[in-house]
Amino acid sequence: MANDHNPDHEAHGTFVLIMIFFATFLIYYLLNWKFLGEVWKTG
Repeated sequence: MANDHNPDHEAHGTFVLIMIFFATFLIYYLLNWKFLGEVWKTG
């Protein structure tokens, strides 16, 4: 059987874009959590 793995078609940029999106989402989430914690006084 032929080897179907072709290194010319690997999507290296996809992983980088996913990591950038994840980091941006995480920062946005944490900043909103902190901001809402200050605005919505509980306890």
